[in-house]
Amino acid sequence: LRIVDIDRNRLDRITRYSDVFRISALAIDDSSALFFLFNEDSKRIRNAIKLMLENGIGGDRSIGYGKGDVEFGSIDIKSNGGRSIALSLVYPTKDEIDMLRDARYKLVLRGGYVDNRLGSIRKDSIRMLIEGSIIPNAIKGSIVKVNDNPSVYRYGLAYKLGVSI
Repeated sequence: LRIVDIDRNRLDRITRYSDVFRISALAIDDSSALFFLFNEDSKRIRNAIKLMLENGIGGDRSIGYGKGDVEFGSIDIKSNGGRSIALSLVYPTKDEIDMLRDARYKLVLRGGYVDNRLGSIRKDSIRMLIEGSIIPNAIKGSIVKVNDNPSVYRYGLAYKLGVSI
């Protein structure tokens, strides 16, 4: 990955005044890639990823940025170590807390606001295991309610990949 500076210009259609400006963009080298992991071989998921890459990811898509190529394949993941790496934030259940004694993890505080017709309402803050945490395979995580009125939930189920350590 590298940051590139790109010179751009804008033209006022009424006064014909032109202005030159520069933007910075993150360029992905040919040696880098984005990966999507999904469990089922779904034509809908494949088509959604293709469409996303044809339209572009990120800003300035209307001028051609963020486009990419896609290749689909499969990987065989085997784990006999009883451990997994978390690919998502995880909110363990109360019963799963004791299993964290042998885990390697960091916590992150998640909170924020709910934006609705009544204005901004603060959500309850919760601590979650960060992505990349090494956790026992038995930890499933949970979905937790972070606001009562309106009802708002935070996704904390473990999306994980088995590893041998």
